[in-house]
Amino acid sequence: MPPTLVGKHGFVQDGLLFIHKETHYELGVTPLALLWKDMQCSRFFLETEDGTSVSQQQVATLSCHKDRTVRCLEGQVLGTLPEAFVVMQGFEDGDLVKMALEGVEIATERVKAIHFVSKASKSRVLADTWSKIAFQHQARTNCALNAEKFHQFLVVQQQQQPLSSSSSSSSCSSSSACTSSCYSFSSCSSALDSDMGSAQQTFETKEP
Repeated sequence: MPPTLVGKHGFVQDGLLFIHKETHYELGVTPLALLWKDMQCSRFFLETEDGTSVSQQQVATLSCHKDRTVRCLEGQVLGTLPEAFVVMQGFEDGDLVKMALEGVEIATERVKAIHFVSKASKSRVLADTWSKIAFQHQARTNCALNAEKFHQFLVVQQQQQPLSSSSSSSSCSSSSACTSSCYSFSSCSSALDSDMGSAQQTFETKEP
């Protein structure tokens, strides 16, 4: 990994935050701001609840809705809660809950099963994005892009940039694919949620 990415920063490093430099931003999910991690630049490559231990199952924070569905931030429905359970827990529209996930299917953006773990920490204000869920699944199955391959990709992109810039405009559209020269990056710190509860309950997942 390049030495400039592993130097002393004065805080706990937790990945790289890529920001597109040539576009405007508004609140919401966007591919123009990306958080990337691997084991060399993050102590928390696999998400952890207490900063030390990693749960055997992948856990995600999802939002509950009045139709009893639970969804990630982009709105994909990942499961449905029984009405009796919703009443018993006192869930309201928009409440955040922690769910253990089984059978994450990245191509179809679905999961085979979800298990209730606990209500989310009050410090959480948003559900996890599907991209985070997919990234964590790849990390747990050793399919995530590592630092060496990522650095090789950046080198190739930088080598190709002079050629591409001579034949096209130097500005990048927010809807088009952009080379690495359009991004700036910095180290970012980690925020941890409260401890995960131990009780779990299984619910039906979204029908195809």
